[in-house]
Amino acid sequence: MPITAADIRREVKEKNVTFIRLMFSDILGTMKNVEIPATDE
Repeated sequence: MPITAADIRREVKEKNVTFIRLMFSDILGTMKNVEIPATDE
């Protein structure tokens, strides 16, 4: 069963998360990350 956006929003609210950090690598393998406020829609 896949996780839905609604599942993530519910968990963020339940755990009082303030920021979400997305981490990934670019095409050359260099790590990148971006942090967004949890309240962003």
